[in-house]
Amino acid sequence: MNSQSTIYSKLMFKTIIICSLLLLALPSKCFGIYLDNAEHKDLKENASTLLKETTPPHKDVKRLNSSELITCSIDKFGIRFLCDPHWDIQDIDDNIFVTISKTPSVILTFAKIDSKIAFSQQISLEFLKQRNLYSDGFKMEDVKFAGKNAIKVKAFSKTEPNMRRSDYFLINDSSLYGILFSVYPKESWEDFKFIIKTVEDSIFFIEKSDPENRKE
Repeated sequence: MNSQSTIYSKLMFKTIIICSLLLLALPSKCFGIYLDNAEHKDLKENASTLLKETTPPHKDVKRLNSSELITCSIDKFGIRFLCDPHWDIQDIDDNIFVTISKTPSVILTFAKIDSKIAFSQQISLEFLKQRNLYSDGFKMEDVKFAGKNAIKVKAFSKTEPNMRRSDYFLINDSSLYGILFSVYPKESWEDFKFIIKTVEDSIFFIEKSDPENRKE
């Protein structure tokens, strides 16, 4: 038994020495260890590039139920609408941007437009063309929106052809407003049309006679 133990100990010692030498000389082939040398760095970068090229973009699509929404207010414009409390709302250059989704990009914009237009009937095809927002062939129609007479525009963005837009222009309290929805890329419109329609239908302006808007 002692003789066998001695032989076994010698074999184990030799095995440890040989593997240690291999680990020092050939780190990429012993125990699966890889050093970050130039060769393997290139392999990592190539693999990363390949992953970016073959992985489809993540779609942050959220299906909302009405029970998940709350009433949000844009006090400076006197507007209320249904929203998800997790949506990001920013005031930039007096425009209010509501980020419904980041990837794909779905943005609701509330804009008060500096214009002499006082009636929705003055919002003409020529006026919209001058704003330089839409690619050729956009469609406009008279609709009721937020309790007002409005012009609805269905279009693709002039500067970003892969962006689909659904915009409303209307007069409230003698001021022209744009309430604008954009989806990028345009192929994602179907995924978000329910959310957009839900928000569209909920938008309204607070009337000065509204009891909730009176000061005691």
